[in-house]
Amino acid sequence: MKIYPIEEFFTTIKRLSKQSDYEMRRRVAEALPALYQIDLENGKELFKIIRMDWDDNWKSDNRRRAIESLCYLIENDKKFVKNNFHIIDGDEIFTIISLVEILDKYGEKTSWEGIENRVHEIENELVERKYSSDEIESISELWNILDSIRYNPNQAIKKFEDLKDSSNIYVQICIARNLNRLGKRFPERILNLMGYFIHKDKHKNVRRPIAKENSIECLIHLLQDRKTSGKAKKIIWELVSDDDDIIRLATFDKVEKILEVDHEFGKRILEHIVERNGHSRLVERARTLLDRYEMDTRK
Repeated sequence: MKIYPIEEFFTTIKRLSKQSDYEMRRRVAEALPALYQIDLENGKELFKIIRMDWDDNWKSDNRRRAIESLCYLIENDKKFVKNNFHIIDGDEIFTIISLVEILDKYGEKTSWEGIENRVHEIENELVERKYSSDEIESISELWNILDSIRYNPNQAIKKFEDLKDSSNIYVQICIARNLNRLGKRFPERILNLMGYFIHKDKHKNVRRPIAKENSIECLIHLLQDRKTSGKAKKIIWELVSDDDDIIRLATFDKVEKILEVDHEFGKRILEHIVERNGHSRLVERARTLLDRYEMDTRK
């Protein structure tokens, strides 16, 4: 009997995407960009599964992750990406925010002239589907923010600072999700804003974007600069100590990169999680990495 390792691998991952617990499905969703590289067609099949994911506690959170992964397909399969520029029943506003961000990246890479119309169509559909006025306003503001980031970064950073206390929590979320895009240009100001958005008095949905992959990558980059390493380290520590499981889990996904940049700081994170974390799966992962780290050190 012939066994095809890649097919068997994807068969297993597809089964896990449909039948496993939320944490496993979340990790599959986070791994979609890498899975596309292993096998594009099987990766797209996984996308379709995750795009319909629903959890009683976390609702459409993995759908958002699936949409975010589309940016890795723009150059390889524009048609597939374009065919997924739509809202489906049950999508929370967070998923639609991701959809608009992907539209922006698609337009940037393909010079698609219809992008502005598609955004307006999404806004109209939100009205028809009876999303709240705050949710609809946030999409309009998000599009203005994305436009400023691309064409007028100085205006964008000022807009971030002016809107950080917006009474519309979804506008705050839109800002927090896109801070990383100006991290290299305005490192100190972006770190100040990240520190502001992870304050304990901020809603968890405002804090969570600072733990997103792109945000953590931005923090790791700033961790390597002597001028910004202190603030970056403080923010990462706040994230791995946050009360919210998703924030700690998402931040921990990048702990190996943190170890590469700052061994001692990374080790301190692992020890902190093993000693004080209440999430059993996270503690298990941290302990495994800590054992490996100590073994490598002895060598």
